[in-house]
Amino acid sequence: MNNSEGARDDLTINKTGPPEWRIVKLSEVADVVSGYGFPLKYQGKDQGTYPFVKVGDMNLSNKYVNTASNFVGREELKLLHAKVFPAGTTIFPKIGMAVYLNKFRILSVEATFDNNVAGIVPRRLHDEFLYYYFVSRVDLKVLSNITTMPSIKKSTLENLQIPCPSLNEQQKIAEILTTADDAIQKVNEQITLTEQLKKGLMQRLLTIGIGHTKFKETEIGEIPEEWDLKPFCEVLEIRKKKKLAEVDALYAIPMELIPDENTYCEYKSLKEGEVIPPTYCEPGDILLPKITPSVENGKQGIVPNIPSGHAFATSEVYPIVSENSLTNLFTFYLLKTNLFRKPLIDSMVGTTGRQRVPKDSLFSLAFPVPPISEQNKITEILSSIDDKLTLLSKKRENLETIKQRLMGDLLTGKMRVKV
Repeated sequence: MNNSEGARDDLTINKTGPPEWRIVKLSEVADVVSGYGFPLKYQGKDQGTYPFVKVGDMNLSNKYVNTASNFVGREELKLLHAKVFPAGTTIFPKIGMAVYLNKFRILSVEATFDNNVAGIVPRRLHDEFLYYYFVSRVDLKVLSNITTMPSIKKSTLENLQIPCPSLNEQQKIAEILTTADDAIQKVNEQITLTEQLKKGLMQRLLTIGIGHTKFKETEIGEIPEEWDLKPFCEVLEIRKKKKLAEVDALYAIPMELIPDENTYCEYKSLKEGEVIPPTYCEPGDILLPKITPSVENGKQGIVPNIPSGHAFATSEVYPIVSENSLTNLFTFYLLKTNLFRKPLIDSMVGTTGRQRVPKDSLFSLAFPVPPISEQNKITEILSSIDDKLTLLSKKRENLETIKQRLMGDLLTGKMRVKV
């Protein structure tokens, strides 16, 4: 984040606080507005008119909102005596459980919004300074009426007291924080592109392989002629329970320590008196969840090296053991693909919210088996992409930490900008 780090050269620390910052009611410097409840017949898909923003349209990670799933035209606005709000309006949910998410966004185009959304239209505030102040310093849950249906009153927002530096200082603060956001967004774009590359390579390498010209048709589609196709029972097995002598330390792998994206699970030490999870596993085992929504989310991980040589995982996984003809990593990537995950999802049984993959569904799968040397080449390529994704994720985490620190310092006046 070269730009934002460079921007710190313009900062000075004010340990005593900024006495020249005025504290004002929000109503003195901005208008608190509410959206409209447009009947569906007035909502359309024509993008030539104004976006009609609902809470669901605020789910994108980008801070800006410039479109919506539905739009309204000028005639509809006139008919319902509704207003269009300017770009620079900070919006957020004002009713329902979405209030607790503290989901703030800023309009980058003129738009109108749903009556479940509140907006702050700045008059004597820099629009992005206002947005960042709300992101950093305002907790909607604290402002809401704590009931079965949380809601935020207009009067509560209007009486909210906020600091008011000079407009020049507000602008400088907003520029620094926008630079941080831009750096994070660039990393997010790199992550998205790398994930797309990985997805395409997985689909190709795990079924077509490297350098093959002749293929054969199988129940899972075309695979190279040199590859075998073998049933689950010939190449994999589910780890059986094992009785152990008393050991000094026990380690557990609960569902939350099984990754969604990374390869290896994490583990924790069990304290005396804690319940030992029922699923015995060893390093190298692939923990494949069997319960919704973990199966659909792609959650899965390989058991890492553990001091005791074994661990105990949640009951909601199958510990998969690779035989000699398939490597752990090759099997791991196969089970991540839609080719194998979708049949498991389609086979789930049970009540809504507690559906599970039957063991027989695993046994019915057939797996492509390339030579070990080719498996190793394929997993080396995919692992290198995973390594890049790990580095990018760490970079994003570091940038977000810097941004949080900057918001905490700049928006409270602990750190001042030279204007």
